[in-house]
Amino acid sequence: MCQSRKEPELNTFPVRWPREYRRLAEALGRGSPLLAMGEPDPAGEGPDPDALADPTGEQGLMPVPFLVRKHPDRVVVLAASRCFLYCRFCFRRGGEAHRSGPGPEAWNRICAWLERHPEVGEVILSGGDPLTLPDRVLAGIGRRLGRISHVRQWRVHTRAPVVVPRRVGAGLAEALASGPPCRVVIHANHPAEARPALEGAVERLRTAGVPVENQAVLLRGINDSAPVLADLVRRLEGMGVGLRYLHHPDRAPGTGRFWVSLREGLGTVRRAEALLGRSIRYVVDLPTGHGKVPVSGLAPVAEERRGRRRRVRYRWARPAGWPGVAPGRTAEWWDVWEPRKPGPS
Repeated sequence: MCQSRKEPELNTFPVRWPREYRRLAEALGRGSPLLAMGEPDPAGEGPDPDALADPTGEQGLMPVPFLVRKHPDRVVVLAASRCFLYCRFCFRRGGEAHRSGPGPEAWNRICAWLERHPEVGEVILSGGDPLTLPDRVLAGIGRRLGRISHVRQWRVHTRAPVVVPRRVGAGLAEALASGPPCRVVIHANHPAEARPALEGAVERLRTAGVPVENQAVLLRGINDSAPVLADLVRRLEGMGVGLRYLHHPDRAPGTGRFWVSLREGLGTVRRAEALLGRSIRYVVDLPTGHGKVPVSGLAPVAEERRGRRRRVRYRWARPAGWPGVAPGRTAEWWDVWEPRKPGPS
């Protein structure tokens, strides 16, 4: 099913290609955006002073191992350490999430913690890719969550239907039906991924009563143009898959070649919205751990210039009633450097 190797220049983050997806990527020819998402680039994955070791502030929000809590009513469980395709833009690359997953004792601690917190109504499985786990393991997780009365739903975030659609079979549908109502959030970034094989996987999930949504990341050289972004949204909507979020790229080490500035990203999104005739939920996961916030709600507070480059400092002010659990009422940080367009000085 997959071809694997180690990334030679870093020897830390694996390279793995599902065969069908690799053929799809190569069929797009030289400069394939799908190849760029999965192939290492020694020139673009070295040390970067703008990178953040913990780009979404997760590490300080883990009350027990493998469980991340940014909001009072829901938690993320890093349920698996492996992926079918190791995306080079992954915000958890190099972290603990890709080194190990929770074993039986860790799951006991996770469930004990959940039982002590009746305000938590949703559990989100992430990783790694949770669908690298066997169906019987997923079914066991569902049954355990189903025994916790206040857990009303669970969610699975996965690239599997996109990169290895045949993973979605009858056994998976049964596993996802073993606990509370389940929703699957896939991760497609480019229109070429919205092919018949993905449509079949989505249809199998929806036929089994599992709603499917998409979350994408805005990535330089992949989908950072309004026509490409609008095409992605339209193709997925044709399959009955709506866009839950468009994420601003996280500044994880080794991912700099995919970054766009907040200003550039917002401009691309506004042009895509004009093509679509409706809005896109464009969000950034704050490096302070406060969670996802609309990019349009950030306030520029300073600007720095060096030659033909510039960067902007942004502030986020916590609104009254904001449901996050991270401390602090504001967050400030410098955005990435971008070329400054010619014009009056």
